[in-house]
Amino acid sequence: MYLFGLFATIMFGWFTRRVVIPIGTSLVLLLLVAANHVDQNEPGIALGSGAAGLLYFRHFVRAMRKTLLLFIVLGVAIVVAIRSNDAVVERIDAGVDRVNNGIQVLANREDDSNGTATFDLRRQWKDQGLKGWRQNPILGYGVEGFRADVGITSHSTPIDLLYNSGLIGFVLFYAALLSIVGDCIAR
Repeated sequence: MYLFGLFATIMFGWFTRRVVIPIGTSLVLLLLVAANHVDQNEPGIALGSGAAGLLYFRHFVRAMRKTLLLFIVLGVAIVVAIRSNDAVVERIDAGVDRVNNGIQVLANREDDSNGTATFDLRRQWKDQGLKGWRQNPILGYGVEGFRADVGITSHSTPIDLLYNSGLIGFVLFYAALLSIVGDCIAR
């Protein structure tokens, strides 16, 4: 969801030609993506950000020149707010731990000696999710149904949607995303 929010924010900035709010919001959303979906999204975000930086370098530099002071002030305010709130510092530490865990999963592949989730375990969660969905395909089991039944998410949005919301929720979710993309293309 944070990744979609990032996409929607970038599209908003592109079509409205606004700079400050979309860039600031995008930075916050990038942090949320990094803190919540470590082993799934970061390589794509790094590659996409790098490619966008190369393609739009002049535009980015021009925009940053206009708003650099504002971003410095906002950055200092965010750092002060984070450092003065123990709960936020704790969440950041948890995010760093998740990053390390994601790196270990990718480095170890199927080695589960350090207690991390292997790719085989994720495949089992996928199979459990599809099996449960086939038993209740139309409506699913409700919000967080997979987590309640298995004790963890399936780590796959489509599987979680099918299991939790059934075919109706799955279609509505992706229809909403497609309608937004269609609207952006139509403009």
